[in-house]
Amino acid sequence: MKVDISIIIGTYNRCESLAKTLDSILALTCDGSFTFELIVVDNNSTDETKKVVERLRPQYRTEVKYAFEPKQGVSYARNLGIQEARGEYVVFTDDDCIPDVKWLQEIFYCFKATHCNAIGGRILPGFPPQTPQWVEDCKDLLCGPIVFHDYGEENKLYEKPMVELVGASMAFRKELFEKHGYFRTDIGVGKGTMGDETEFFKRLQGHGCRIYYCGKAVVVHPVGINRLKLKYIARWNMQLGRYRFIVDEKSLVDKKLACYFGVPRYLITEMLGHGILLIPNIFSRRNFLKEWKNLTVKLGRASAMRQKYLQETINEK
Repeated sequence: MKVDISIIIGTYNRCESLAKTLDSILALTCDGSFTFELIVVDNNSTDETKKVVERLRPQYRTEVKYAFEPKQGVSYARNLGIQEARGEYVVFTDDDCIPDVKWLQEIFYCFKATHCNAIGGRILPGFPPQTPQWVEDCKDLLCGPIVFHDYGEENKLYEKPMVELVGASMAFRKELFEKHGYFRTDIGVGKGTMGDETEFFKRLQGHGCRIYYCGKAVVVHPVGINRLKLKYIARWNMQLGRYRFIVDEKSLVDKKLACYFGVPRYLITEMLGHGILLIPNIFSRRNFLKEWKNLTVKLGRASAMRQKYLQETINEK
């Protein structure tokens, strides 16, 4: 049977949230203008993931595939899902997201209306009841640790200053992967960095692909209370810093710069400056978060630079 859309969900040890996500996909509306399949890629889970899929499979009106990917990392899971997909379009969401009932239908309509190559959907944060108001007021600074992607309800071409599409709701013509390659497996969640979808987005733009934002294709991404802690925010931003060095800067440091153990002196000075500014801003949450973000992103860049320096030092011996 012909399949128009393949929904791909990579998952790792989240069987409880996965069950809720699969229930929401079970409730998706379909007006009969397209067909779809669901592919769950188990990324080496040790919990009840397979049993959850098998238990829910008889309830689906469409085909449900279970695939196992032993290599740890979201890129490996996504790439296996693409290989298993039979649809003209491949659509991704996360194993803890709750799609709106019209999510898939709106993505399909957007492809047909715009004739685009790829789509990013609208992602709204699902804040827990105990969330402080200041967190919601500062969600622009917390974008990343808090997953949201909201540019309104209309369809529009991705243009600056819009941020690249986000993995919790993104869709591609499958042929793009055959033409331009798959997601990079040396970056992304599980690799101490992030951004496999961002790198692919930029790769597609570099080849002249048309990528649209679809505001009516909505998913809700829950905000775990742990994501609101400074430690988690720091870890996320450090991964962003590593990504920028590895991908945007191609792991290169200007040899003319004064460096200490592979880290440029100017970067050390900037980090010290942000660290000092944390003190006077301790009573201003917004200003404190700005400096915390700047500091931790640069710490991530510095750690990636130092790692490259150590690798080169070992190779020279």
